[in-house]
Order: sequence, then C-alpha cells, then structure tokens
Amino acid sequence: MPVHKTKGGYKFGKSGKLYKGKGAKKKAQRQARAIYASGYRGK
Repeated sequence: MPVHKTKGGYKFGKSGKLYKGKGAKKKAQRQARAIYASGYRGK
C-alpha cells in the first residue's frame, strides 16, 4: 500500500492517518516506514 494523495492531503493505504499541509507527503512516508518496520508485510 503506497502513500497516495487524497482530497485533503496524503495518507498510507486505506486506513492510515491523513496528513495535511506542508510536509504532508513526507509525514505519510514516515508513517509507512514505521508500519513496515513493525512487521506489516501486506497481502
């Protein structure tokens, strides 16, 4: 699940936090790294 742009900002996958404003994409990418580091492997 990549980081993708939504109407209000950026988020990881379907259930990640929605980040808005300046630096939103970098924050969503940081969340993605943390999710994968904690053991998430996808389908």
